Amino acid sequence: MRRPFAFAVAAAVATVVLPGPGSWAAVDAYAPLSGSGSTWAQNAVEQWRRDVAELDGLTVYYAGSGSTAGRRDFIDQTVDFAVTDIPFQTAPEDGSLPETPTSSFAYVPTVGGGLALMYNLRIDGERVTDLRLPGEVVAGIFSGAITRWNDPAIRADNPGVALPDRAITPVYRADASATSLQLTSWMADRYPEVWTKGASSQFPPVAPPFTGQSGSLGVAGFVSQSYGEGAITYVENAYAMATGFPVAKVLNDAGYFVAPTPAAVSIALQDAQIRADGSLDLAAAGRSTDPRAYPLPTVSYTVVPTQTTRIFTAEKGRSLARFLAYALCAGQQRAPGLGYAALPLPLVRNAAARVADIPGASGPVDLSSCANPTFASGDTDSDTVLLRTAPMPPTADKRAGVVALGDLTEARRTMTITLVDGGPRARLDAGPTWAGATLRAGTFTPTTTLGQTTLDATGVAVVTLPPTATPGTVVPVYLAQSDGTVAAWNAVTIPAAGFPQRTTGDLVATVTASGLFQLSAPAATVVDFGDLRREVTSAARALGRFTITDDRETLSGWSLQIAVADFVSAADPTTTFPASALGYAPEQVTLPSGVAFSDAQEAGAAVYPAVLATGEPGTSTALAGATLDAALSLRVPKDTPIGSYRSTLTLTLIAR
Repeated sequence: MRRPFAFAVAAAVATVVLPGPGSWAAVDAYAPLSGSGSTWAQNAVEQWRRDVAELDGLTVYYAGSGSTAGRRDFIDQTVDFAVTDIPFQTAPEDGSLPETPTSSFAYVPTVGGGLALMYNLRIDGERVTDLRLPGEVVAGIFSGAITRWNDPAIRADNPGVALPDRAITPVYRADASATSLQLTSWMADRYPEVWTKGASSQFPPVAPPFTGQSGSLGVAGFVSQSYGEGAITYVENAYAMATGFPVAKVLNDAGYFVAPTPAAVSIALQDAQIRADGSLDLAAAGRSTDPRAYPLPTVSYTVVPTQTTRIFTAEKGRSLARFLAYALCAGQQRAPGLGYAALPLPLVRNAAARVADIPGASGPVDLSSCANPTFASGDTDSDTVLLRTAPMPPTADKRAGVVALGDLTEARRTMTITLVDGGPRARLDAGPTWAGATLRAGTFTPTTTLGQTTLDATGVAVVTLPPTATPGTVVPVYLAQSDGTVAAWNAVTIPAAGFPQRTTGDLVATVTASGLFQLSAPAATVVDFGDLRREVTSAARALGRFTITDDRETLSGWSLQIAVADFVSAADPTTTFPASALGYAPEQVTLPSGVAFSDAQEAGAAVYPAVLATGEPGTSTALAGATLDAALSLRVPKDTPIGSYRSTLTLTLIAR
């Protein structure tokens, strides 16, 4: 069921606070403007142009001819501005010429919305209105991997719903469209193992039961008809609203199923990344960890000139700046009622600054008097009307077993976290209550699952934090039970300089050669034993294959010596444990006659240096060489302090 979106600035969602005459002082008449482009954003542009005509006597002509036509009109300088759902295409998929504007320009985000998954599904004649879909299922449906509505992957997140054994009819845009690009980009980014066809504005070739329709009206119209029962499509939420048909709730990165309400889209757009030209990278917005965020937000841009042209004058620039000032501020109050989402403060702040680059503009838009419903004067990017008032999703829409940021309550903040040698490994102490338990570990900001970890007898485990954690930020780390119940959590501050750039707990193999022999090093020169318990012999780790080539004229024989240095603490060079802790067992890969191994040495009782292998006099390996390996094991002494340790293993080939 859709939930209305209300900001605390107007009495009702449809009420618009328009500036009075005192806010818009009388000025000289504005030069008329012409624009073209996006049909999706057309309802918003039409509303705004009627408003500025009434408020300021400003005339704006707009043709909803499609984003591609709008971009072409802007390049040809037949319009003053364009509205487009995607940026200029430097390599159009249809093979046409690159879209290269002949004058400087900027993108100003002006219209926000959500890419909705509209569907037509009935059970015993009753319409299903609360369908919940995780992203991997969406990718499965549109890749053709999931073909029936009662597929177990769909039923898993819709308990209590007797989904019918009915074929799914995926409806796609037959023409090139921004919606196809948005959907395929999202699937390719988030679910590449399911959606393998990349990102494209042209939906890839498919066969029935897939059905193609042209235009947003075409796909929405097909799904809404009686013959569309069992169908699902992707379309701008405004079109789905117009049909009255339901849209799916999609799983976000916080673990909640969320519908594309205006508030949910605005929340997601808070995290959009702004590129240098003003366009947006929406991947981060789709990964928002706010429980209220809808993971498929979209934006349309107004393409504005940043220099005068043969048709665009400074007088028109003054008009365009005024039009955009209204669109970004009071005009955003119109958005929810038209099926769009109001732009949040971070995007409006950036857009307001770009307006100042338009010839004839008096400067950036004044945000202190901006009537945008998502923020008030004095708000910051992290504390706005939107963030304070947007409703949380109901608990029933949380995915079973998922840990959400909201689950990290103060009552569960009982864990102690210590970075090991500056990170990225972290020591988690959940206390003796959880001694020996196997729990799921994870983080937020970034949202990452660290997998299962078993706590020791004191309730301690060591995990490796995600390398993508931003330096200087505070990262919540949790331990949870299999059903998603949080056992304990706390937050850790990532060092301002980031994690140290090193490899911890490793074993470095340094290879030397003697005489005319060739001794090739293993492909990898680091062996990491990971986290070990004292007095427990580790699982074997391969040293890595190395080859001895002896093709001399005089074959006097040879020996291969192995030496190991004591293990030294990375934190305190005075803290060590002996090399005897490292054991080995030689392993044959290709061993010519005359080449022999020495006996293996047990971890904890090894003696170094030692002979690993020998070649008897007269033994030739020919050019193919003798290829060997060694299985290494480590047994840490019981009195060894906790920490990361490093040693060096040296192989030396010696002629007899």
